[in-house]
Amino acid sequence: NFGWNAFPGLDAGYSIGRNWHIYVNAGQSYRVPNFYELYYESPVEKGDPDLKPENSISFEAGIKHTGGPITGEFNVFKQYSRQLIDWVQVPLTDSTFYWQAMNITDITRTGVEIGMKFDISRIIINQSRLRWSGISYNYIISDVADKTVISRYVLENLKHQVIMGLEHKIFWRIYHRLN
Repeated sequence: NFGWNAFPGLDAGYSIGRNWHIYVNAGQSYRVPNFYELYYESPVEKGDPDLKPENSISFEAGIKHTGGPITGEFNVFKQYSRQLIDWVQVPLTDSTFYWQAMNITDITRTGVEIGMKFDISRIIINQSRLRWSGISYNYIISDVADKTVISRYVLENLKHQVIMGLEHKIFWRIYHRLN
């Protein structure tokens, strides 16, 4: 229903030392509306069969350190998204509303990500249970073209995100990861 599309991407990397690598990438993505967004109807929700696909172009550049007991990565990224699909609040009266699926707005997201991973089995000798631990931090700024709509999902973005993780061996080759 939405015709043919191509989604080109370009990746380039360069080793600047034994364990250091820099990289850049760019790519395009595309999401067609799902059946629920197109056709679902209830007393509080209404799909839209005329929805257009959303698409985005993303750029990223970063540096990685690999190969040792401590690895890390730092990158910056930018994403331009158009015709985002979401459920928007539409008033019926002063006190009631329903949710309407629609192509709501364009968003530009700019962000930074930094992360480190620690190979505990290589850092602490004679210890066989813990495999690795890691931490990452993301900072994202979203610039929304239309700030007047009340959106259910798309316009709600984390500005700061911290993810920590730990992996340990339960027995044999079975591991448990907690993030």
